[in-house]
Amino acid sequence: MSTQTKTLRIGALLMVLALVAGACGPATSPTAAPATQAAAPTAAPTLAPEPVELTVWARFPEIEAFLKKIGEKYTAEHPNVTVTVTLFAQRALDEKLAIALPSGEAADLFELDDYGVYGYHKQGLLESLPPDLAEYVRAHVVDAVVTSAADENGAIFTAPLYYYEQTLFINQDQFAEVGLQGCPKTMEELVDFAKKLTKYDANGKVSRSGLLLRLAGGAYGISEKFWALAMIPNGVAPFEKVGSGWRAGYDNEGGQAALQFYLDALYKDKIDSPDIMHDAEGFGLGAGSIFHRESWVVGYLAQNTPDIKYETCLMPKGPKGWGTVFTAGSLSVPAATKNKDVAFDFIKFTLSDENQVLLIDDTGWQPVRKDVDFSSVYAKYPTYETFLTAFNTVGYDPQPYPQLVATNEILGKLAEGLQLAWNNPDLADDPAGVAEAIHRMAEETNRILDSYGELAK
Repeated sequence: MSTQTKTLRIGALLMVLALVAGACGPATSPTAAPATQAAAPTAAPTLAPEPVELTVWARFPEIEAFLKKIGEKYTAEHPNVTVTVTLFAQRALDEKLAIALPSGEAADLFELDDYGVYGYHKQGLLESLPPDLAEYVRAHVVDAVVTSAADENGAIFTAPLYYYEQTLFINQDQFAEVGLQGCPKTMEELVDFAKKLTKYDANGKVSRSGLLLRLAGGAYGISEKFWALAMIPNGVAPFEKVGSGWRAGYDNEGGQAALQFYLDALYKDKIDSPDIMHDAEGFGLGAGSIFHRESWVVGYLAQNTPDIKYETCLMPKGPKGWGTVFTAGSLSVPAATKNKDVAFDFIKFTLSDENQVLLIDDTGWQPVRKDVDFSSVYAKYPTYETFLTAFNTVGYDPQPYPQLVATNEILGKLAEGLQLAWNNPDLADDPAGVAEAIHRMAEETNRILDSYGELAK
């Protein structure tokens, strides 16, 4: 494949991104160090005094509000700088970046997941972090998050702002109602608990889900939730590294078991139904007893259903794996921006102790600093504690997204295949059909990898 063809191919991929906010509670970090109150480095005194409008594109309303607040604080310290933050829906931002970055017309900063901007970095469309900021990030940001934001040569190509992982949320009142308490520790317990918690109407239809699965919504969220809940316990992942390349990691018994778990939940155990309200809204309103999401749900529940009594738990352990999936929301600087110095200085400002505390307090997303005292936030929202525990628990494996240009397209196609499969009730009692469905999805994964030159040979 020619370089020009690859570039066009990458651009086509990035234009159809559909990341989901579903897509996290926080804490100090996987390697939490004592709080040092170390202020982020600043180049502010050396910035040019001319008026500057720093433009920022964001994809989540709560992150937009946070960046606007930080922008006002930054302007108070640097009156010549005006920070303008614009919110886009995820797909709209993806499409806008796919056009604006190659043409040199993007904002001075934009917010996106680190794996989602890797393709732009490979095209040379982003500025890697300058040495002082890169050094600061390596010293003060969660180690696993730093690794996720660095390329194969060690260059940090995007600045982590927050990160997120999956954990279970359980409704304590509904647990008490059926005589349950505490977290389901294994996949077997998870199903057993869900069976006891599920309610049915007079016609035998689910009226309250014991386990709210991610069945619809943005494609990448579907694949990510399937990966965290069903793939990891069965020892598989969407991608598998083989030598210097990659291939589908689930065309095997583990992948079949993962799909069968969803099929059983819907058609055999009947602990969930697509007719039930799902996700954070459904959980908050009592439509389901257990579901898994990120730390932003803590803030969502506090604002929308403050009376709900719930607990957060590590993801349950399976026969072949135990862990979760994580990625980082990052701020990236386009190579074509004329305001690089101000953009990087603003990033440093967002990483200060005070602003990282404000991040979790205002948005619920996990701050990336590993050496800040977040106790004031934990005192208000104790359920954030699990999100710290996840990275500190021996044997628990938080899995990052791989640095592949093909990642987004693969997860989008995987989601399509999964939805087709679990909308087919006949597959629930058809092991051969399940194996064939998984094989077709894996073939598509490998085809996409091959089209980007990333398939293991």
